[in-house]
Amino acid sequence: MDLLEQRTDIAIRIGELKDSTLTASPLGLSQIRILASFDYLAKHGTPTTVEDLTQHQLLGFS
Repeated sequence: MDLLEQRTDIAIRIGELKDSTLTASPLGLSQIRILASFDYLAKHGTPTTVEDLTQHQLLGFS
């Protein structure tokens, strides 16, 4: 989304601000995590590689 074109006064985004005329101020840090419940792992097994994740049900956002 073009914030200037949409006449947006403020926006909150996650990630690095690249090559922009906008001004950014950090609000905090965020780490990417992969989490599962003990019950899920007991039923489906614990992945040991990134490739193993293709065999699991995943929820997420981008």
